[in-house]
Amino acid sequence: MHRQQLVSICAAILMILGLCGGCGFRSDGPPSFFVPPQSTTTTSAATTSTTDTAISTTTSRITNATKTSTTKRSNLTGSHKIDVPVLAQKPEYPSGCESVSAVMALQYFGEPVRVYQFIDAHLPMNSRFHYKGGMRYGPSPYEYFIGHPTSEQSYGCMAPVIEKALVSYFGDDSRVINATGASLPELCARYIDNDLPVLVWVTIAMLETYTSAEWYLEDGSLFEWPANEHCMVLVGYDKNNYIFNDPYSGKIVKHRKALSEDRYAALGQQSIVITR
Repeated sequence: MHRQQLVSICAAILMILGLCGGCGFRSDGPPSFFVPPQSTTTTSAATTSTTDTAISTTTSRITNATKTSTTKRSNLTGSHKIDVPVLAQKPEYPSGCESVSAVMALQYFGEPVRVYQFIDAHLPMNSRFHYKGGMRYGPSPYEYFIGHPTSEQSYGCMAPVIEKALVSYFGDDSRVINATGASLPELCARYIDNDLPVLVWVTIAMLETYTSAEWYLEDGSLFEWPANEHCMVLVGYDKNNYIFNDPYSGKIVKHRKALSEDRYAALGQQSIVITR
């Protein structure tokens, strides 16, 4: 059997078993399988500090994403934090970190929207996979959420999908900025310091990312799904850390600046901002 055919079949089996998702799952070991996390539904806003300096960095093999050859290191001084409502994605939305993060930002601006309303009315979703010539084909996560946020057996989506959903919510694009390509220090100087939270694509707990599944898009290009893909809301920074509203834990979390910048770069420096 051709190697690519074997990889595609294995990826399909993992998808069926629910072992290769985005923020619905985390990895605790080598990139051979996912271990479902223990459920946590707390919505406490108590800040937690993570011990993440021992986690090694990596470069994600994301295709069709904005990539940069270098990561701009932080030269931020001082500190700043925005008070953004904290929402937990579990148990209702185990793979819905992107939508939950978007709703946190919307509620910060006083928008009376619930997560289920945002998903049902505005989020483009697609879970149609098929085989052609022995190869697995599926939708692009830059066009759709792959699966459904209420299912653990889903992947997730990238920044353009949430941009599209927010434009649908507002009725036009006047309050939505796709800031993809800007570094975390730039996002802080441009938006956080002006009390505008930022949706950023990183990884769960700033863990390593690697290719956990792959499929062909309709244009014939091969897409590689980045393991541990996650979306959080950047709400601040201090001398050593960036501060996030993390829908996965339902808490405010801190991660070291250098590691956060590496993980953000590995996911293509994707970011979305809602303006006033």
